[in-house]
Amino acid sequence: MTWREEQNKLDDPAAGEDATPHAPESGDIVPDGAGGGTFLRRFLGGVFAVVLLAGGALGAYILWETATSRDEPMPSSGGAAQEEQNKLVMPDLPGSAENDSGIDSVDDLPELNYLISREIEVYREYGEGDADFRVQRLPSGSRAIVLLVTASSPSDADTAAEELRDIHLSNDADEVPEAPPGVHVTEFLNNGHEQIRGHYGSEDVIVRLEIHNTSEPTVATADFENAIMSQLDAMPTDT
Repeated sequence: MTWREEQNKLDDPAAGEDATPHAPESGDIVPDGAGGGTFLRRFLGGVFAVVLLAGGALGAYILWETATSRDEPMPSSGGAAQEEQNKLVMPDLPGSAENDSGIDSVDDLPELNYLISREIEVYREYGEGDADFRVQRLPSGSRAIVLLVTASSPSDADTAAEELRDIHLSNDADEVPEAPPGVHVTEFLNNGHEQIRGHYGSEDVIVRLEIHNTSEPTVATADFENAIMSQLDAMPTDT
């Protein structure tokens, strides 16, 4: 089923033991001068042992309390950043992903050598924060290219998608009228070389999906229909 047939779907909404030493018994008393030492030394030794044990117990208690306090959860400052990163959801596409581009910010986009200067200007004007980029080789031989960029606001994401479409139309691409609601689709076909691009806003994210095929245009069209449905499942439009 193609996305044209599924447009209606898009509208639905220790306690340890006591360590106290035993009192000395009569057999422990040794006469003065004997090798075992005096009762006083024995007695003082016992008192010293009690002090050591008590001190050790206190030290262990302090250490345990400190360790416990360290284990308590602390407020995390990375929650907002993690939430923002989770907004950028790639579609589930068949085939194999190419090498990771390392792109994670709108400031990194020029390093892709993929966008023309006017497109980079649009992303710089409306983009803010995280970005993600993936190139996927599909089983048909087409190449799927997905670019997700966080915008300053949902309205900025929508405006950026429209301006990116207009750039392609000014470069001799044709607008595809029968597209999913809210998705701006353009197509460029020249001697079997076909590029189909879709742009739209999903909350405050600018979504771009492209299918590129240099030999079989009809295959590229089918690949785009399947890929855009997968991307819309991952990140719906605001329409």
